[in-house]
Amino acid sequence: MTCSLIRPLRVLLITLSLCWSIHPLRVHAQEQLTLQQAITLCLENNFAIKIGKNAVDIATANNTVGNAGMLPNVTLNATYSGASNNIRQVFLRDNSSQELTGAHSDQLNSNIQLTWTLFDGLAMFSAKDRLEKIQAQSSTALQNAVELSVANIIQSYSTILQQQYLLASQRDALAISRERLRLAETKVGIGAASNLDVLQARNDMNADSAAVLRQHIIIANAKNQLNVLIGRPATIEFTLSDSLTMPTTRFFFNDIRSRIEQQSTALQIARMAIEIAENDIAIARAQHLPDINLIGTFGFNRGQQNFGLVGLNQNQFSSIGLQLSLPLFAGMNISRQVEVAQLQRRANELNLAQIKLQTEAQVATLLRDYDNNIQLAQFESEGLSTARLNAKIAFEKYKLGGLSALEFRDVQRTLFFAENRYFTALLNARISETEILRLSGQLLK
Repeated sequence: MTCSLIRPLRVLLITLSLCWSIHPLRVHAQEQLTLQQAITLCLENNFAIKIGKNAVDIATANNTVGNAGMLPNVTLNATYSGASNNIRQVFLRDNSSQELTGAHSDQLNSNIQLTWTLFDGLAMFSAKDRLEKIQAQSSTALQNAVELSVANIIQSYSTILQQQYLLASQRDALAISRERLRLAETKVGIGAASNLDVLQARNDMNADSAAVLRQHIIIANAKNQLNVLIGRPATIEFTLSDSLTMPTTRFFFNDIRSRIEQQSTALQIARMAIEIAENDIAIARAQHLPDINLIGTFGFNRGQQNFGLVGLNQNQFSSIGLQLSLPLFAGMNISRQVEVAQLQRRANELNLAQIKLQTEAQVATLLRDYDNNIQLAQFESEGLSTARLNAKIAFEKYKLGGLSALEFRDVQRTLFFAENRYFTALLNARISETEILRLSGQLLK
């Protein structure tokens, strides 16, 4: 009962083949949902992925030479003013006077100014490099979001499968309990048993019915969660067309540790944060150096009035020059900014070391869990075969009166617990396998 579960996943698309030879599930006509379809829907609709894509778009839009300060600023300035005046003037030369009512004047001032930073201590180049790294970091963060979403889909899908297998086991137990009740009632009818046997059989049947109902609720809630993960309404009904089998992937700790170092998106994001902090240090240090700006201006002024000695005054002008600015003292703020940037780099370095250590420890635990659950599943598979055969024999003995109701009920419980342990081991192995692939950066390769 083994088959290959994991196939190499292409970027933004995963193919997982599953097979099942136990407990065909009884379902109504509903949408058939494969794991591949669930992952495809997740990649299209999952909100975490959409948010990640939006963050990449923002980082891409910000990553321009203009945002880094490499391009000039060109500004158009224009003002216009008009005035109306009542004027009375007395001239000293001859003591004559002049009076004007409603005298008007117009003034137009306009200019185009260019300011271009030619040198700022190389801060603009560090700023552009910083924008490049932020864009790359956002792309890696999107990949990390995709990996997390795909891993959640695989785990959620596998959990539903496990719960459906348990539902099938509980339905089988309920069918047997109904047959027990029928046999007990028949025996009472012919005087071969007491009403106590009927009551016990009915209690067991009711308990099994309640267990089936609870299992339906568990599956419905799990399907709601899967619907949310693939970005659609929780109430959409579907059935699963794949199955849960024994994983066959082999892992080696040294190989996984090497892959983590090279491919882990979490480590890549942490490394990029250190590089961005390096750019922040360079930008802060650049403030100690002078700024050299090219400044050019072209302007036009025009004034007109109907009083005074000059009726029209018009002027066109242009200028170009260099401006040098060097901070001599800034309240120790530049040194403070450099120190803060260095401390942030140190914090990012510590964060990288912590993530690396935690990831390796987590993978070591997952590898042990994976191997243990594979062994447990193989062991429980053998025990399950024995438990099924034992239950079949016990039921025949019970029908013939060679086994009491309580003894047969114990056999039923033993079978259910064996099935529960087996499918739980398969699920845990699947979850461990998925997490190992995700943490080592192999889930989308």
